[in-house]
Amino acid sequence: MIFKENDLIDIARLAKIKNEPDFIEIKFEAMVSLEQRFIEFNLQDEMFVLEFLSFENVVLETLIVFSDNGKLILELNSKIAFEKLKISQAQNKKFKIINIKTMMRRVRGLFVMITDDGLGVRLMNLIVTKYLAHIAGLKFGFVWKKLNICGTDDIRDNYQKYGLNLLLPNHADEEYLFSEDFIKKYSYTKVIERERKHLARGIALEKIRDSLPYEGAFGWSYQDSGMNISGVNKDYRKELPKFYASIEFSSHIQNIIKKARSKALHLAGG
Repeated sequence: MIFKENDLIDIARLAKIKNEPDFIEIKFEAMVSLEQRFIEFNLQDEMFVLEFLSFENVVLETLIVFSDNGKLILELNSKIAFEKLKISQAQNKKFKIINIKTMMRRVRGLFVMITDDGLGVRLMNLIVTKYLAHIAGLKFGFVWKKLNICGTDDIRDNYQKYGLNLLLPNHADEEYLFSEDFIKKYSYTKVIERERKHLARGIALEKIRDSLPYEGAFGWSYQDSGMNISGVNKDYRKELPKFYASIEFSSHIQNIIKKARSKALHLAGG
């Protein structure tokens, strides 16, 4: 599952659960029907049948799902406006659910920095993405993949010219650069891939605010170091320093920054 625990909110009070020997039925209140819902099970079996039911108990859609090592997380982004979800064991046997949690998104979606360029471009991309997430009402996140040596024109040209005899810049892992708490809150490196289908580029801010790129999407991603979104106030650059200041660097990087500032003041005669 892409979303973190702190991205979701428990909605057990909005879901009525009927636990029978051979099936479980979950009925959501109307106010939940338009949200992205999640159900997490700890269970003993492997294959289950999901039946999405209408108000009149008519089956609207049937799916077969498989658990992973005794755990199953359902992301209910079906376009069907169902009222009830019935879960039964595929072989119509009795089954036991050890634990069940019903959740929905705490935020409408994510806006994720996802470039694989060098460090400078990544940090600029991260700052702009943080700003855009803020004004779009989405949660900021980042993906810190390994360096793509052919990701920029200058590196690509040199790579083609010199082959493998090329000195590449060092690329630090996210654990080296950012604090543990910052990674825990905002890193989606292990669960989001760089794909064009959720890429926000050359579109309007209004579209990011009002819609997701496709049904069931986690949100949008951004890979530009500058502003490539229309409808953003031209004074946005004045806001970027405070978003840079909100980045929680690791203690090691903070120490380097502190020494660099001290050296700069000394050279300036301060």
